Amino acid sequence: MPAGVLSADGDYDVGVSVNAVGYNTPKVDISSNELSIDRVAPTLLRLSTSNPDGSYVQGASIQISATFSEDVAADAALTVVLDTGELVQLSHSSVGDTLSGTYVVGAGKSSPKLNVVNYRAGHVNDLAGNAMVLGDVPSGADNLAGSSAIAIDSVLPTIASLALSANGAQNNTLNAGDDVSVTVNFSEPITVNTSAGTPQIQLRVGASTLLANYASGSGSNALTFSATIPSSVNDSHGIGIDANSLSLN
Repeated sequence: MPAGVLSADGDYDVGVSVNAVGYNTPKVDISSNELSIDRVAPTLLRLSTSNPDGSYVQGASIQISATFSEDVAADAALTVVLDTGELVQLSHSSVGDTLSGTYVVGAGKSSPKLNVVNYRAGHVNDLAGNAMVLGDVPSGADNLAGSSAIAIDSVLPTIASLALSANGAQNNTLNAGDDVSVTVNFSEPITVNTSAGTPQIQLRVGASTLLANYASGSGSNALTFSATIPSSVNDSHGIGIDANSLSLN
């Protein structure tokens, strides 16, 4: 190989001879060694998750991985910014081309399809010491939203309104045996699971309490509760619904 400066990336065969002082012949003879020149910085190729598709609520854990164009050092770390506004740090403990981290869903977060919108390279070097150069965020199938369907919903539903109706009333008076229905309108669709018990709403009739049981509406914004007026209650002021009277059971 001609003497001079190596200016191009690649692999070179280098013979090295070292003469010890006071000797006419080489003390150490190193030949046919390969010298690699690498000035190419690692780049971020894709972002992915191993979690199954579905909807995740507050406290759920979602694994996120970043894959690079080449192996990066064991102390590499990358921070990704999600479309929920939360940050997740990715790292690894040994040399490799993938960094991983866990996103724990916080309160009040929402995303129809979780995605990474930005990233920050805290310290990402390849094995030759080349530092990662920040570029565009991977898109399409190379980002979370393009390769998976992870929905985030940790925004608690709120009650928008209540409506009370009755069957069998005579002269604007409810009698024993008449049916009362309460429709609770929520800010978003509600799924009702009755495996652990039936939701109820507490109605106030004078000094008495009447429990209306969940009847229908799961999957919609409006849940209906029903009750039958017993013979033991009597009040001329009608039916009232106090605050915090909804029990999920």
